[in-house]
Amino acid sequence: MVATTRSGSGRNEKNATTTTKTNASQSSSWQNPGLKREFLSAFTMAFGMLFVPMQKNLFLFLAEKAVSMEASETLKTRYGNEIVVALLFVNLQFYFGPVFGRFSRGSCNNPTVYVLRGFMGQISFAEAFNGTTVVVLAHICAFMAYYLLHVMIGETVLPAGSPVIAVGSQKEAIASEALVAFLNFLAFELAAKTMPKAVQPAFGAFFYCLVITVEKCKYSCGYMNPAVVLASHIVWGKTMMKSKNVFSLERVLEAARHEANRPYVYGAVLGSLMTAAVAKAIDVVTSVSSSSGVVLRGGSKKSSSSKKKETTTRSTRGANSSLRKRK
Repeated sequence: MVATTRSGSGRNEKNATTTTKTNASQSSSWQNPGLKREFLSAFTMAFGMLFVPMQKNLFLFLAEKAVSMEASETLKTRYGNEIVVALLFVNLQFYFGPVFGRFSRGSCNNPTVYVLRGFMGQISFAEAFNGTTVVVLAHICAFMAYYLLHVMIGETVLPAGSPVIAVGSQKEAIASEALVAFLNFLAFELAAKTMPKAVQPAFGAFFYCLVITVEKCKYSCGYMNPAVVLASHIVWGKTMMKSKNVFSLERVLEAARHEANRPYVYGAVLGSLMTAAVAKAIDVVTSVSSSSGVVLRGGSKKSSSSKKKETTTRSTRGANSSLRKRK
């Protein structure tokens, strides 16, 4: 009994060590690209996504030249939102894909992802804070760069943007943003574990576009990125801000204090917390089930070994009795 107990506890300790190593390897699988690379990657993605309205105008212009002006107007009035979602899908496939991935080197490009990694215990609080700060600064710089181009080139080529404001109430917008973040994080994790790498960018872009299409901007439009909201208020919130200088620190601080940011910040934190809680629960259930499996396997091995000993004893006794009879 003592020997069996020791071997069983040894197996459990070995299993616990293996589980710990597995969790550690999963958490350390993401290699921090560094703040400089994170800034460059987030800036490039944020700046590129700002050209979606220009791409829409170009598409309508080509439709007008290739078909007719009436067809272009019909597309603009009836299917304007669908065109934007389709362009988002195409752009996101590129930014989620391997070509941009080689440039970004694993950059998060979104402060919400850093919050999630912090809750998951994959990075320290300092890393999460520094990464979030760098991503926000990159978005602000990207919006300012686009604003300069807009001023130089003009509205016809580069349309002006508008500050992001949630349509629903504060509670509705927070719940909407939290749910969008939660569902997308789960979908991305599912794709990473079950799908080939070549399919993952398309699935990630499709799922995000599907979620925002269902949401239909009834509450928050599902931005899932507080940095975009803050930068939009800094650059395009002229009528909402007392400071009229887009490039002033006063303007940045005023926009950061604006209540329109709160649903997106709170929603991102809540969605990340929900995702981390579900992930931790799954890890606990998995570790418990695996440890119980080890105990059951140890018990079955013990019973089989005892059966073997019994059989050996019986055969030995039979051999001894036959020898006595012969004598």
